[in-house]
Amino acid sequence: MPRRPRNTAARGNTPADLERRLTLLAWLQSRLGYNNTVELLSAFKETNEGFDAGRSFICTQLKARSERLREITTDDLERYDDNIHKHLNAMNDGRSQPITLRYFQYLAALCAEIFLARRSQSPAALLAS
Repeated sequence: MPRRPRNTAARGNTPADLERRLTLLAWLQSRLGYNNTVELLSAFKETNEGFDAGRSFICTQLKARSERLREITTDDLERYDDNIHKHLNAMNDGRSQPITLRYFQYLAALCAEIFLARRSQSPAALLAS
């Protein structure tokens, strides 16, 4: 049996091809007001890690551009941020070196919060959007 090529470019699989297949990722990016993954990650790459005055720096940055958010209010963002902070504090309890989320880790947690909130509040509305 012939072997499949290992090189993903030889099979026509590129990061852009993968991104087009990730429908949920595109949905989440659009809710945050971004057109693609590169744009989203680039916007936060230089953002400070951690929290200041109870808010993550990423949450503060997203709130500053709240006019681009779709179906997410600043109150929603703060609630998601509080949940992430609470879970991070629980993970850090008893640790000698606390965990600090990198920007992409925080964004992954934020996307999970958004999806789970939408799915639990109204599955039909989630499918429609």
